[in-house]
Amino acid sequence: MARIAVFVIPAIMLALTVPAAAQARKKAAAKVPAAITVTNARATGVLNDFGLTDPQGKVFARLGKPLAPGKSVSLKVNKGATCVMTAVGNFDDMSDSSVGDVDLCKDKVVRFTD
Repeated sequence: MARIAVFVIPAIMLALTVPAAAQARKKAAAKVPAAITVTNARATGVLNDFGLTDPQGKVFARLGKPLAPGKSVSLKVNKGATCVMTAVGNFDDMSDSSVGDVDLCKDKVVRFTD
């Protein structure tokens, strides 16, 4: 009888900890940040417009005023955003720069470079 208890009790304890571990992983799942940082790392060219959009074109973050070269700004991300969004910027030298899809849950910085 003692041998059965030695094997059964650890098995029961293991069975009880597996669901708890699965719940912990769900809680640690990726979460969209409340804000992101946009950096204009270009040597020249003011970033006049920036938009963070979903595939349907809904805007979840937008630049409030032009961003000079070498500067950064923190932008609020609106509710409903998903981890993967599209980032597009327009510069005063008439160049458009599409960063493309960015994963905000992995990287909270959108950086434009030359």
